[in-house]
Amino acid sequence: MTGGFASQPQNVEIHTYRHEVGGNPTNAPLTIDIPIGNGRGDEPRMPSFVGFTAEQSDENWQDQFVFRIVSLGRVTVRVRITRVDRGLEEFGWAANLVVHVMVVVPVG
Repeated sequence: MTGGFASQPQNVEIHTYRHEVGGNPTNAPLTIDIPIGNGRGDEPRMPSFVGFTAEQSDENWQDQFVFRIVSLGRVTVRVRITRVDRGLEEFGWAANLVVHVMVVVPVG
């Protein structure tokens, strides 16, 4: 779906997605593929920017995560998710992680 930001730059489309990731009990960063092509047509353009935020599905947890893009395609982004609030003590998480993705695509 296309977002409607008050100060949206001209000549770009902004799309937002929600992706849910199950728990990660492995105590290691997790690499996953996230689809980013829905609603962008049969041959979507290559994104110029992809950003992420995350939250636990159970709002009582204050876990913090970082995302590193491993590869970026027209319809999928592969990211490595690392939990960072516990140092080297614990990289995993038990509850579902809700990942919000913002994709900026040039037009014209």
